[in-house]
Amino acid sequence: MVDYHPFDSGWRFSGGIFASDTSITASSTITSATTIGDNDYLTGTIDGSVKFKRKVAPMLSVGYDWQFENGWSVNADLGAIVTGLKATATGSEGIDQVDLDKEIADVQDELDKIPAIPYIAFGVNYRF
Repeated sequence: MVDYHPFDSGWRFSGGIFASDTSITASSTITSATTIGDNDYLTGTIDGSVKFKRKVAPMLSVGYDWQFENGWSVNADLGAIVTGLKATATGSEGIDQVDLDKEIADVQDELDKIPAIPYIAFGVNYRF
């Protein structure tokens, strides 16, 4: 991150690179009639994930530092990580991957509408 302090205050604008292999995974077991793609399934398990499209992405934020005379400071940042999200899913026990791919395409269409991931941070520092 690179900080730019435009005023004689604690305000700052920051830009840099965010590196992460962040993902969310989930598993679901079908226990009643469920339509996936063009077919109905009565049983099966679906494993899915959503992760950043890029492991390295640009990041922008605005923040403020509150400095105290005894060496302590508190800071806050609000910004965005400019990356998209990618969804994947696999099924077992006879779930057709073609049906899952149709569902994932719908999910991916919705995820593609999100151009950036919000970023918020709070910190406490002490200088000695």
